[in-house]
Amino acid sequence: MVTDKLEGLLFCVDEGSASVFAKNWAWLVPATQVPVVYTAFGDWILKPEGQRQCSVLDLLELELRPVEMSTAQLLRVLEEDETQRDMWLLEGTVQKLRRQGLALGAGEIYAYRVHPYLGAPVSTDNIKVERLEIFQSNLSSLMRSLAEL
Repeated sequence: MVTDKLEGLLFCVDEGSASVFAKNWAWLVPATQVPVVYTAFGDWILKPEGQRQCSVLDLLELELRPVEMSTAQLLRVLEEDETQRDMWLLEGTVQKLRRQGLALGAGEIYAYRVHPYLGAPVSTDNIKVERLEIFQSNLSSLMRSLAEL
C-alpha cells in the first residue's frame, strides 16, 4: 500500500497505531471510520465502513473532512502527483526537515512545538520529532478542550 514514493510520508496502521487512534479520537471520529494510514505529521486517512469515499483527520486544520475519492484513489493520486503529495503530505517540508537532521524513527512523527491553531508559525523552526502516541494524546486533549469552549 505504501510505495517507495510514499515511504517516509505515509505509514501503515498496525495494531499499536490503531490503538493510539482509537484511544485518542473516539470522542471525535465515529467508530465506523477505520484508520488506514497516517502521515509523517500524524494526520489520519480513514475508510468509513460501507462507503467508497475516504476521509481525513487533518491535525493542522483540526478537522475531520470527507474526501471525494476512495482510499485507493487517494493513494494513487499521492503516488503519481508531486503537487498533491506536497499539499496532502507536506513532502517538501519533510524533505527539508530530513536535510536539517530531523529523521523519523519507528513510531515517530513530526509535531509542532506549539500548534499553529494557537497562533504559532507553520515553519520548520516550530517542528520537532515526537512519539506518535504522545503527540496524538496531547493534541486530542487540546482539541477536546477547545471543542468544549
